[in-house]
Amino acid sequence: MSLIKKIFIGYLVLYILSSFFLFLYILPSSDIVTITKTETQRGKDVIFQSRNKETGPARDTYYISTRNKNNKIMMYRNQNNSWYMKFDSADLQAQADSVIESQQKAVIVSYGFRSNIINSFKNVLSIKGVSDFNSSTFTLYTIVKWVGWLVWLALIIIQITIPVLFRNWRQARQDKALGVK
Repeated sequence: MSLIKKIFIGYLVLYILSSFFLFLYILPSSDIVTITKTETQRGKDVIFQSRNKETGPARDTYYISTRNKNNKIMMYRNQNNSWYMKFDSADLQAQADSVIESQQKAVIVSYGFRSNIINSFKNVLSIKGVSDFNSSTFTLYTIVKWVGWLVWLALIIIQITIPVLFRNWRQARQDKALGVK
């Protein structure tokens, strides 16, 4: 195996792994949960300058505590996000409170990873009340998720076929120059 081929295979493996985890992070997922508690924390933020003379720059971060069908506890963050055009975190927090009061289950669509080590939470995109844990989790974000995975697969196929097409083109050009049919 030539050095170029080894480099290409290494690049392809690195591309597949890194893009897989990137897509896994940014594409939304749905969970049916029982919302147990909501809370708001005011934190320091230098990017969004909501100035208060006494506390300085601040930004509200909303948190939603949940419990799934297997009684596993999950905490979600609820912040605005321009990538998903989500600017209604306060409204979503009120909707979460409404679901608590009506004692319904909820479909929470979120993106990201939950990690206790780095204190990272999934960010909520939408909340919809449902009757029980066996309800459907299909939303518009489900379509976005599948289209995203198809794009990821197409990018991998393109990355594999371009070198093959280039090699065939180069071989045909060399054969033509040598007069081989």
